[in-house]
Amino acid sequence: MIREALVFHFLDDLDSKLAAVRTALAGDSGEAEWSAYSRALGRKFLRLEEFLKDFTLTSPDKK
Repeated sequence: MIREALVFHFLDDLDSKLAAVRTALAGDSGEAEWSAYSRALGRKFLRLEEFLKDFTLTSPDKK
């Protein structure tokens, strides 16, 4: 019974953190590449789609 309670606790904690990340990424921060500051997690998050938008892959053979 203790193992199941621990698993449930950690899954619930992970779910709440992922919800906080989704909320931070959905909000408008005024910065294109960064999310709004999440007080629940104490950080901003990089919006990877915006960060890599202008990034193009080139072959090492082509310079």
